[in-house]
Amino acid sequence: MQPSIGVIPILSVALLAVTGCANVSLLHYYARADPTAQIDIDPIGGYMLLYWVDSRGTACHGAPGLSGQPGPAVITVARPAAIQAAIGGASITSAELAAYQIIPYTVSDYTKSGATGYHFFQFDNLLWRLRSNGHALRDTADHHYSVPQVIDVDRRPTTLTPVYAWGRPDCDLSQFLVAGGGVLVEPGQHPTQCRAKAVPSSGTMAEDLLLSYCVKRLPQGTRYQTY
Repeated sequence: MQPSIGVIPILSVALLAVTGCANVSLLHYYARADPTAQIDIDPIGGYMLLYWVDSRGTACHGAPGLSGQPGPAVITVARPAAIQAAIGGASITSAELAAYQIIPYTVSDYTKSGATGYHFFQFDNLLWRLRSNGHALRDTADHHYSVPQVIDVDRRPTTLTPVYAWGRPDCDLSQFLVAGGGVLVEPGQHPTQCRAKAVPSSGTMAEDLLLSYCVKRLPQGTRYQTY
């Protein structure tokens, strides 16, 4: 586990160790976009955010009462070739784009914390391909979020399909720089926060309610803890 409080490390190949048969698909990231909008970039990777909310409305991760900590758990979800291309500003073909948008993921390192059951899931996209020239880039300051979903980390979906929270300024974009290092200030259970889970308590929630739990809106929502 690699703590990141306030600042997140730039995506690197060392952080990308995702394997398995479950995938995040970014093919429909713009499903909610205005049909008349001019879109200049396509998503090719970023961070899976997993979190629950305590009775005070704080974004939390881990096992409540055992390893509950403020902030979302963050799992790097990007293919190594996409990361390399974004680091170097390399050109990506259309065929490569399609391949880079289907990305394996695993939650096994996170569940070692004791985390179980229902969590909110949002995708924070940071790696992009420019449509104008095919060049890849990384953006570590602008965090583009998908609409929250609820997943069960004990029964991970075969395919997760995040959709950008288009037209929802309370949810779609946040701007902050974060980079990590060191160890948790309070290892194990936080003494005052994240001691009991309030939501989600089921796998079904109305969209308006889901949007009210966007990580951008929650206390400690930018306190990233990488796994």
